[in-house]
Amino acid sequence: MPVWTDMRPSVFYKAVAVNGRRSATPTGSELELVNRFARRALAGDEVYVGECDLCNDRVDRAFERFTVEVLQDFADSLPGKSLLAGHDHGSLPLGLWFDARLRCDELGVTHLRPSYYIVKTRDNEHHRAQLDGGVYRYASIGFRAQDLMCDICGKSWFGWECQHYPGQAYNVDGRRVVATARYTRSDGRPAEAVEGSIVYLGCQYDAELKAAMAQKSFGGIIMPRVRNVASQHAQAGTQPRAAVLHKPTPGEIERAIKQAHLDKLVAAHIAAERS
Repeated sequence: MPVWTDMRPSVFYKAVAVNGRRSATPTGSELELVNRFARRALAGDEVYVGECDLCNDRVDRAFERFTVEVLQDFADSLPGKSLLAGHDHGSLPLGLWFDARLRCDELGVTHLRPSYYIVKTRDNEHHRAQLDGGVYRYASIGFRAQDLMCDICGKSWFGWECQHYPGQAYNVDGRRVVATARYTRSDGRPAEAVEGSIVYLGCQYDAELKAAMAQKSFGGIIMPRVRNVASQHAQAGTQPRAAVLHKPTPGEIERAIKQAHLDKLVAAHIAAERS
């Protein structure tokens, strides 16, 4: 029976829609929080502040969810992290997240609601206008979590032992249950919010500022296909070929996602030229 090596990606991404106020002059308490990170004291009229619901504990389009414990870890670790564009870790930040807290809505959904600030300059006037106009609608959190656990069997979606596939229904104790998974801590280590980005489309429901490559949680996309191959060979008592046993590295997966995204952009450009 094949044994898979661990291929947890180092950083995951989940996108959601921006639902908070923008372009507001900071209150006195907000400016005080902002100035914890500034190298000189900033005046209120120098700063553009906004907030959004960055992620929540609902099951999203990838059939994954955050626990409230993980959301609290994000709230504790996001302040002081960068506001980026499209998870581009090679570019300078657009702004900084300066506060974060959890809120529970009328439906009982728990949201991570952080606040960000941008120091006003001529160069970022365009970005501020797009935020005010609602063109930049979606945000995506980049985060680290120790594991993604199946809600049916309690095993990791990063391992082949879990034979449940995201979004498929199974009979569990006489009930039809859709397979979902939750991000968790491991060995007592908290999850961490690495950054938050403006993106093009959200994976999470009710979450908005928009993202390129908004969803890269490989457990819900890549791993089920690999597990399926392993399961079929295990049931047949055969050993998969070495070529089948090869699991794509996070770098290979990211290149494939970028290529697919690029292909869509090229196709859209060609279509626009022909119209």
